[in-house]
Amino acid sequence: MKSFEVLPQGTILVSTLVREIENVIKNNCDTIKIWNLSIGCERIGKCISFFGKFIDQLQYIYDVLFIIAAGNYGDNKLIMPADSLAAIAVGTAYKDTNNKIKTWSKSGTGKVFGTYEKPDCYEIGNAIGASDWNQDPQITLSGPSQPKVENGTSFSAPLVARKDAYLLGKYNLNVQSTRALIKHLSSLNPNKICDLGILDDFKNDWLILIEGSTEKGLLKEVRVKLPVDFFSKTEFVVAYSLSYNVPVLNDIGDEYTPFDLFFKLAKVNGDNKRPNIIKSNNNKNDGVDASESTLRKHFGKFNPNIVLINNSFCNKTPIKISATDNEFGFVIKRTDLVGFETESIGYGLIVHLREVVENSLSSFIDLNAENIIEIIDLEQTIDDLEIKQ
Repeated sequence: MKSFEVLPQGTILVSTLVREIENVIKNNCDTIKIWNLSIGCERIGKCISFFGKFIDQLQYIYDVLFIIAAGNYGDNKLIMPADSLAAIAVGTAYKDTNNKIKTWSKSGTGKVFGTYEKPDCYEIGNAIGASDWNQDPQITLSGPSQPKVENGTSFSAPLVARKDAYLLGKYNLNVQSTRALIKHLSSLNPNKICDLGILDDFKNDWLILIEGSTEKGLLKEVRVKLPVDFFSKTEFVVAYSLSYNVPVLNDIGDEYTPFDLFFKLAKVNGDNKRPNIIKSNNNKNDGVDASESTLRKHFGKFNPNIVLINNSFCNKTPIKISATDNEFGFVIKRTDLVGFETESIGYGLIVHLREVVENSLSSFIDLNAENIIEIIDLEQTIDDLEIKQ
């Protein structure tokens, strides 16, 4: 861990601040990939702020990840640059006198483009002044040996940065994969806390990791064979999380960025039809009366962090497939705006397979041995696969 000071004791222009931040990142991005940023100022409107855009652009250019405090405004506002789409924004939660987890009243929340909810996750902090706080403080240091108890998302964000750095270092992941995993774990937790302890519950689950990059107009696919029982239905359910960094182009308006990535688990049929067996549980409306926000939700515009955990996954409702044809493709598709050239885009994809019937995934390794690079045992409870591309 290394600390960089970019703020003077007095005032500073935001334009000067962002230049200072860029210089620090530029000179250290080869060795430091995870950056905690507990700096912010008031955000106005529903669109992404110029500071948020700047953080998105830094992550794209230098292949780094920002973990950003969501803000401490009394009216519960999200601050900038926590509205960066690609960064992980962190809010503060606390435990009340009944040990129930609640959101701190001043923890920043909001939507970007009127659609995408921030913060991405929460971490346990303090709620000094709240009548129902359990008085079990999270202690920080205000100096080398000066313990202190403080409120604020600035004390929550570093805890998430620590978890992300742990995943990056221990499992040799890229920054997109660590972000995908943090967001996936947060989505599984009812309080949106990225609890690494959840991994201990995945005793018969599989987290399949696919890392790579994609060129303009190309479709990437990894063929997999999924175990199927005799009664023509799957014995497992599927969820996934996809993350990538985005270049920001101000001259294309509301499109924000010139490309999108999509994932599907596609069935391989002889007639070349490739239906996606993972279904969204959102009610989508793309009719002429649809609002702009509804269209954004439908088409997934400029969203570099996609997590799909639907009702079939949560309720362990198996997806029906053919017992005679169990070959599928993990498909990453890139779509680009006409007339814009964008270089190779790196991404991280987590595909989560969960058993419905015990040992129904036991043959997964044998069926897909030719694609498996490495099997990583997470605390003796879960196997994490990295798949060749």
